[in-house]
Amino acid sequence: MLFALPLFGFVFDDYQFFGLSSELRVGNNVAFSFADAGVGMSEDTLQKLWTPLFTTKPGGMGLGLPICKRFVEAHGRTITVNSILTKGSTLVVTMTIRN
Repeated sequence: MLFALPLFGFVFDDYQFFGLSSELRVGNNVAFSFADAGVGMSEDTLQKLWTPLFTTKPGGMGLGLPICKRFVEAHGRTITVNSILTKGSTLVVTMTIRN
């Protein structure tokens, strides 16, 4: 069985890990983390990740993550990516809980 993860542009088989978690942080912030155990991203890729039209996928358009970032930030939230080459990547969306 294969799973496609368009968020990071990887396709991997079912023995690899993809996780989704949430945690409450200081100041009424909640963080949603999306993690994989894929190939990770190089420093060069991480620096260009939010650039429109940048892609590492054959046939990719390079619009998905830049649009996500603009949408998240337009709503006063943050989105970050941490990655270790050959180990995987984690994307974190942080938002404030309003009463």
